[in-house]
Amino acid sequence: MTDTLEYTDFGFHNIANINYPPSNLFDLKVNTCLVSKADNKKSKSFFIRVPNIYNDSIYLNIFSGYGKSKDLYQKNSRPKEINISFYTAFIPEGYVTESHYTCKAFQLPMQQTIYLSDTFGIQQIQLRFSVNDFKAHSTNNLIDTIMLVQLEIADTWKGDKYIDDICISEIFFNDCYASLIKQNNEGEIDTIYLNTEENTLFISKNQNPIEIYKDNESVLQIIQKTNNNEWAIVNTFPREINGRVETTYLILDLLKKEVINQELFNILPDYYPGEPIFLEENNGEIYLVHETATSFIQKIRLIHFFH
Repeated sequence: MTDTLEYTDFGFHNIANINYPPSNLFDLKVNTCLVSKADNKKSKSFFIRVPNIYNDSIYLNIFSGYGKSKDLYQKNSRPKEINISFYTAFIPEGYVTESHYTCKAFQLPMQQTIYLSDTFGIQQIQLRFSVNDFKAHSTNNLIDTIMLVQLEIADTWKGDKYIDDICISEIFFNDCYASLIKQNNEGEIDTIYLNTEENTLFISKNQNPIEIYKDNESVLQIIQKTNNNEWAIVNTFPREINGRVETTYLILDLLKKEVINQELFNILPDYYPGEPIFLEENNGEIYLVHETATSFIQKIRLIHFFH
């Protein structure tokens, strides 16, 4: 297995097409893809390392098909049915090089078959095996174990033209939040600002104002925004104050033009919508950070996929 990706690792015995390699599954771009071949077993079965996840439940997110355009999505085949096997593994001493490592893996007594709809977009599936299940099988005999899943493409939605090319554009777990954005000619976001009444949040593209969020009953404050103007934290409190004031923290996806607090439940198990959150940027990567009531820091990556 390679040890060059921060997010997840993969292991393939054969690559069906060197122009569409396994690394495309984890490059945070849906306009690239992995290509497997329907007429043989090349890349139809592969292992992925499951990252450390705060929640006990594991969610697999997959963009099935070629996400570069809807036309290419229809022309190429894409997975319809995937068999999943679960493994715990450890790295023996001396099995590590500067770029690779070898695992000794043990298959666990559980398998799952997932069925994907023929949908241009990200699909989320909860795996029936949990983080705690992995730990229960590893604590008796193994130290410093890692979690692996094996995915095997069992059936496909047939493409209109390239029937033998089975495409997957992206795979990630619930250690990040991602939204799919259609590229357009509006340009980048110039500024983020509030109106004079402080009840409406706007963005500006090419000097054109676009309303993002409005709450006539509250006063809004912009707490944080990312350097690329794609994400923002806004807090709100009642305009009419009677007694104790409750402040609510909102996370806004400014490209999607939506508040996404409710969508974080499957990622941050101890997060209650409205609790304090903040943004952190590190080497161009953007994270949402939440501190629990027990001072445990939860951090997830925020991603935009463009097509």
